[in-house]
Amino acid sequence: MIAISVILLIGCFIGFVLVWKGQQSQQLVTPFMVIASFEILWTWPASIYSQVIDVSDAYPAILMALAFCTFLAGYRIAVGSVRVIRAQIRSFSDRPIERDYSEAAYLVTIVAAGTVLFFLGRYLHEGLPPITRTLIDLWRGSDHATAVGELSTARESMKGYYFDTGVYRGQGAILTMLQVGWPYLSLMAFLLFKATKRRAWLVTLGITLLMSVWFVGATGQRTPVVMVFVYLAIGVSYCKRLKATGLLRTIAGILIIAFLVTPFSGQLVGDIGDDNFISTVMDKATRRILLGDGITVIEIVRFIEDGALSYGYGRIHLEKFLTALPGVTYGIPFSMQLQALSGAESKTAFRSTTYFGVLYADFGPIGVVAFYALIGMFAGKAQNYLFQTRKYISSLPARTFVTLYSSALVLGSSVSMMASLFVVMLFFASVKTCLVISDGFRFGIAHRPMDRRTTLVSPHAFRDPGWQKTF
Repeated sequence: MIAISVILLIGCFIGFVLVWKGQQSQQLVTPFMVIASFEILWTWPASIYSQVIDVSDAYPAILMALAFCTFLAGYRIAVGSVRVIRAQIRSFSDRPIERDYSEAAYLVTIVAAGTVLFFLGRYLHEGLPPITRTLIDLWRGSDHATAVGELSTARESMKGYYFDTGVYRGQGAILTMLQVGWPYLSLMAFLLFKATKRRAWLVTLGITLLMSVWFVGATGQRTPVVMVFVYLAIGVSYCKRLKATGLLRTIAGILIIAFLVTPFSGQLVGDIGDDNFISTVMDKATRRILLGDGITVIEIVRFIEDGALSYGYGRIHLEKFLTALPGVTYGIPFSMQLQALSGAESKTAFRSTTYFGVLYADFGPIGVVAFYALIGMFAGKAQNYLFQTRKYISSLPARTFVTLYSSALVLGSSVSMMASLFVVMLFFASVKTCLVISDGFRFGIAHRPMDRRTTLVSPHAFRDPGWQKTF
């Protein structure tokens, strides 16, 4: 049965490659590419590994292959004509970056938004981010286990209100705003630097990127920091064609960043200084990416088959929707139930899974197949929408987040994606408002493409006879 599973998944992968190359979108990171890549990496390996160690049969792998086929079918139905989508992608790739407000307006907006984000971070952590103290302690020669242990305590306190052991300080809402805001400003600074070649914007990029890593990785969590650079890589692909070598260098850079932040995650306490430290890091990182959440999916299937877990029929989605609201707790989180069923002793730990596992636990195999067809349609419609608009500096970062957060349809849930996109829209509206105010309450748009030969002028010098949406 292992051979059948491998053949089915290889066939699905070939189908993905054919669809991807058929639309000639290799130089762009699309929602379709993000969703499919995370699905292949996060769920498929575990379905084979679980059969190798004899803890599961071929059923999960077969269901994954069937769901992925419906995903591909839904996507192809949504995007329509291959000829049209090729022309749309080619047109978007060739489209220049356009400035819709003056440089002064952008500077004021970045400073204002950055100031608000800084004080939101201080309020959330009741001071500077916890990783600041950890870095200082390590610099002074403190023991690694002790220093990183403080970060673990900070992470526990962040979710303490779930267990009535802490105070709610906007953990979910503010944390998401920080994870959106700082990378948004970083990409905006990069676009301004690419358009003007001014060193001032390069310095601004460095400052906002440092703030992104500092506040997003405040408690030593690895994934949010890595996602900052994944987000920037997606944004770069939207304004610069990435060749195969460039894509490989980008992936290698992201892997190096993941390696560098791993010692702060708390998963390597006791391994620092070991002779096999690098191999230990690589082994744990590989298992976390390829097997971590995927193994939980296999366990969910087994729990339901054994009767330890019953179908939720929408209850899990309702719980995720309610807990996404600021300050709201609803019952026992599904991830905590999984942790308890797996036999873990911790009462405050969460066991993550992919959206495949959530769908199976809530709606069974039929729900998985049906929802994956809808996910494919979403990827197609999102792609059509994203690549039809012009590349305005103020709105391209928001559209980049749409692509990044489409990964939540694999790594989290549709609810988490909608909650994150709501924060993106809120931040985008705030940025646009600040830009308008800074630019003198005028909506003139400079449609002139900007490159190193373009002289910056007031946006009011070029009037558009008709207002076009910028997002």
